[in-house]
Amino acid sequence: MPRCRWSAALGTGWPPMAASGRPHNLRPLGRPLGGLRRWWRHRSLRARLMLVTVLPLAAVIALIGFVTVDATGRATLAAAEQTARERVRGDIKIATRAPNMAFRTAPGVPGTAPTLPDVFGQPMQVLDADGRLVTGSLSAQSLGALLDPEEARRARDEGDVFIVETGTAGRMLVVGRAATDQNGRPLTLLSAVPVEDILRSVEDRRNWMLIGGPVAVALLAGTVWVAVGFALRPVTALRRGAQAIADGAQRRRLPVADARDEIHDLALTLNDMLDRLAAASARQRSFTADAAHELRSPLASVRAQLEVALAHPEGQDWSKTGRDVLVDVQRLTRLSEDLLALARLDATSPAGPGEVGPADLGPLAATVAERFDAAGVSVAVDVGDPETRAVASPDEVDRVLTNLVANAVRHAASRVVVGVRAEPGWAVLTVIDDGPGIPAEDRERVFERFTRLDDARDQDAGGAGLGLAIVAETVSRYRGRVALADAGPGLCATVWLPSAATRGHEAS
Repeated sequence: MPRCRWSAALGTGWPPMAASGRPHNLRPLGRPLGGLRRWWRHRSLRARLMLVTVLPLAAVIALIGFVTVDATGRATLAAAEQTARERVRGDIKIATRAPNMAFRTAPGVPGTAPTLPDVFGQPMQVLDADGRLVTGSLSAQSLGALLDPEEARRARDEGDVFIVETGTAGRMLVVGRAATDQNGRPLTLLSAVPVEDILRSVEDRRNWMLIGGPVAVALLAGTVWVAVGFALRPVTALRRGAQAIADGAQRRRLPVADARDEIHDLALTLNDMLDRLAAASARQRSFTADAAHELRSPLASVRAQLEVALAHPEGQDWSKTGRDVLVDVQRLTRLSEDLLALARLDATSPAGPGEVGPADLGPLAATVAERFDAAGVSVAVDVGDPETRAVASPDEVDRVLTNLVANAVRHAASRVVVGVRAEPGWAVLTVIDDGPGIPAEDRERVFERFTRLDDARDQDAGGAGLGLAIVAETVSRYRGRVALADAGPGLCATVWLPSAATRGHEAS
């Protein structure tokens, strides 16, 4: 009859894995792992989050299920084995004490020994030393020998436990124990416990796990898929908003989710970036339009003067025409130099404190003032501290002073004073004129590019509106600041630059 030895596999019904002595023909792992990585990268974020969440949970559920079924099966079979062993010990005591159950017959002669009763309501058999059936209980008569001679020996001597298929009675757990007859000949007493219901229960639990486990994992995967999709809806909205902006939508802002989470913060950051980009783009368009306008005006003037002179050459004062054209060319040159200076300021990063030499402000102020000796107003220099030095490029400080003094000379009534002084941590430049000044509400606006106030609309008297913008850009590169104040009468422009004395003190 079919039989099996109780092993670790009996708890779950799965056969044990046989070990192979042959080495495996393993292929290099790089190729399949590379393909797995490519497959993983090509999955959507939603799919990857679902897999990362579900796969570990599915593995834990499967492990817990298998361990639980195996442990339950093992514990139940162990209890059945213990019951069988206790009963076989009781069978021996009862059989050896009762005269009508004494083993008086010759071994191997079936039918000559009395039939044993079902002492504990379970089948019992007696085998001789050769493993042949001597007698058995009433319930075991139709089963034949439960174990073959070798199995009977192992059950008796080694304590092995066997599960045998008995046909109509189902599967039984069989244990054996040594005994002797009245003549001292060795016998084997077998006791069997029905385990059909136990094994069927284990198999049912295993089958339910094999069926219900994938269903539970599928439900979990679906739930996670829907939850992740709901959580990623703000990301989808951000993507659609970005695509709309890329397609030229007028509304250049991304939708912001109501939830106060990381995606909300990301949307706010991206909108702030878009606002700055839009502002920079607007400034660039305005700068381009203003530059084109500023360049067109002197070019148009030059063209008109030359066309008139060529159309009426007779009586034309070519010397005067040349002087007028030279004025416009000089305006074009100044404008081109200012545009080039702004472009360089925009293109280069600010220099570090140790990357520029100190600028000696006293001599620089005197040099700049000398350039305006021919101006219609007096330009004086007032140096409070001859040792005042700034952490800045001397050439760029020269440009800052030149622009400030030129602006002051253009609007002064009679006098301009360039001052140099030292403050704690700062080297300070001042340019004061006695002109009409600038209203307080316009003192910030004049540092924007191409900004001219109403009284400076005359381009022959005023500049292109780039001088103060260059001053502000240059000073900010050195972490300084510039401000305009009322001089009563006139205007006072003050520039603060980091002091070289402070840097030298820190270095020492």
